[in-house]
Amino acid sequence: MKKLLKDPVLGWFCHKCYEHKSHKHYAFINAITLKCSLCDENLERKSYTMAGGRDRTMAECPSGHTKISLPECLCGEKMMQTTNTVEGLKLNNPREDELSLEYRIAESEKKSWWNKWNK
Repeated sequence: MKKLLKDPVLGWFCHKCYEHKSHKHYAFINAITLKCSLCDENLERKSYTMAGGRDRTMAECPSGHTKISLPECLCGEKMMQTTNTVEGLKLNNPREDELSLEYRIAESEKKSWWNKWNK
């Protein structure tokens, strides 16, 4: 069984989920690591100009073995490449707010018990 790292490098992570689902006591981190199966190097973000002048950003092996579309989070947002660790992310982007944005929106949409009866 492989031992889990205490402070792993994130590789690619969803900044939107981190910003909207994290709060002071809980960091929501949705991250993956992408490596080339031939040379075991981490895939890097590269931009290309395709035929017809269209720009495209992809994740590519530094040695050029393979390239894929940017990874996408379950929330639909493209993941960002980073070399940050979990602890580094928490130090660089501390969650100061008590509650996550999703929780605050849900709470603001709730009606008080006396307003439920008034339409």
